[in-house]
Amino acid sequence: MSMHVFVDESVRRDYLLCAVTVEARHVRMCRKTMLSLRQPGQRRIHFVNERPDRRKCLLDRIIGLPVKAQFFCASGKHVPARRSCLQEAMVALADQPVRRFVLEAGDAEDRRDRQTATAMAAKVPWLGTVYLEHLRPFEEPLLWIPDALAWAHTAGGEWRQRIAEITSG
Repeated sequence: MSMHVFVDESVRRDYLLCAVTVEARHVRMCRKTMLSLRQPGQRRIHFVNERPDRRKCLLDRIIGLPVKAQFFCASGKHVPARRSCLQEAMVALADQPVRRFVLEAGDAEDRRDRQTATAMAAKVPWLGTVYLEHLRPFEEPLLWIPDALAWAHTAGGEWRQRIAEITSG
């Protein structure tokens, strides 16, 4: 049972990284579900742009998917906070059978993410065989899931409670 990992961030007060794991056998179904949730004319789902009633609907569908999410938080400047969260995520997933690790593309961040992965290879066995992919959200609909969950987590209150059954960290 290999796993695919999809990663996105949210920055409100602190830096939050959300890593969503999906068993390889469920990837196609989850992707199809996410694509079906787009509204006419939408290229992607970006949670910050959705209305509250639609956010609730989207989260209800997401929590019904066979996915799990973990959150990693750091304060301080963006670059070291991202590096710290990415390192924590990799260590937390070190014993998982990760086959694919996808982050939302961020241009300058992409190079730094690869450097972080290289530095972590001794602690995280799958980093020797898995290439970090950086994709734009319209290229990989499963990146919409950590976007939504990170938003809900940082929003707190009822939003965080809504996603509690599929999250940890």
